Amino acid sequence: MKLLPPAGLAAVLCSIAVPGLAQGPSFPCERVRSGSMEEMVCQDNRLSALDRQLSEVYAAASRRATNEHPPVLKAEQRGWIKGRDEC
Repeated sequence: MKLLPPAGLAAVLCSIAVPGLAQGPSFPCERVRSGSMEEMVCQDNRLSALDRQLSEVYAAASRRATNEHPPVLKAEQRGWIKGRDEC
């Protein structure tokens, strides 16, 4: 499996046509760190739309995983965020 560099990943994500671009991401942008991945999402309507979609999918998965022992979904989400940020 070939991993894309951050610039390549951003280009792929930005090239996807996503409806409803006028809204922001699933999180508040007021307190994001300068230079963070979250700031990048806040500044790009397409990434914001993708973030909202991902948030909806995670919420649905979270509802199904309420009785998970150990809580695998949350651990996987943290790992995904860590990997994303390291890119």
